[in-house]
Amino acid sequence: GSDFANGAGNSIELEYEAREPIIFIGGQLFVGEITNGTGGVALSGSTTIHVEKVDADGASEVLSVDTHVHQHGPAGQKLGPNGDNKNVLISVPGSRSQFATGERFRFRVVPDGGGYNPSTHGLRGVSAVLWFKALHR
Repeated sequence: GSDFANGAGNSIELEYEAREPIIFIGGQLFVGEITNGTGGVALSGSTTIHVEKVDADGASEVLSVDTHVHQHGPAGQKLGPNGDNKNVLISVPGSRSQFATGERFRFRVVPDGGGYNPSTHGLRGVSAVLWFKALHR
């Protein structure tokens, strides 16, 4: 579905195997809405954005390239162009990370899920745009 709700066990994860040397230069995460509950319940907790390098031989060797923690609170915090917690863009760090042929880029967005009502709290309508630069020989 279109919902990405904290506490419901949902997350976004993708892997990309480098067919040639590449550099990950960053991206953006679009959030359609950060919901803040009903009845004036303040939004709290966080969602973590992971950018990782996975060894070409398997998932046993994982290097954290960057981690960004997006805090959902405190009460009264309003993000987005209209200050209504809708249509929010979050920068995805890249650190100009280099990937050799066969290594895998892993991107994960993981809610902490603590203390949430999954039907009223969390991120909804989430999508990511990532930018890579390929090095051709």
